[in-house]
Amino acid sequence: MAKFYKTRTLQQIAISIRDFAIATAPKDTGRLRKYIKEANTPVVDNMIKQYGDFTTELILDYAGDDAYYGEYWNSPYGEGDGRTATIKKRYPQHFDYADKAINNTKAVRLFQDYLDELGEFIISDIEKELDTL
Repeated sequence: MAKFYKTRTLQQIAISIRDFAIATAPKDTGRLRKYIKEANTPVVDNMIKQYGDFTTELILDYAGDDAYYGEYWNSPYGEGDGRTATIKKRYPQHFDYADKAINNTKAVRLFQDYLDELGEFIISDIEKELDTL
């Protein structure tokens, strides 16, 4: 089972999430988009982690080592009439970009394809074991 986690579908999910985060991250914040791409490339090594045979984790580094302010843009603090609230109202499309990336429709569809693939892989393994009995 260990070889399964690096499938093309899982890589496509990671790439979709990374690219969506880059596209929705704010442009006028220094080099945030560049740092997001650097922190999540290559996807197999930086975004896909496997623990044992049955646990795979997708990780999106939405701030990067040199862009700690990415955390602010993803989940800003402040409400009411303060500076943060005003910026969030003015540029709502740029906030929560990591959450939007994880829930984008392409990633969700690819994740469903991955689960279907995984199910077929498990069934195939069970059938092979049963044939040896």
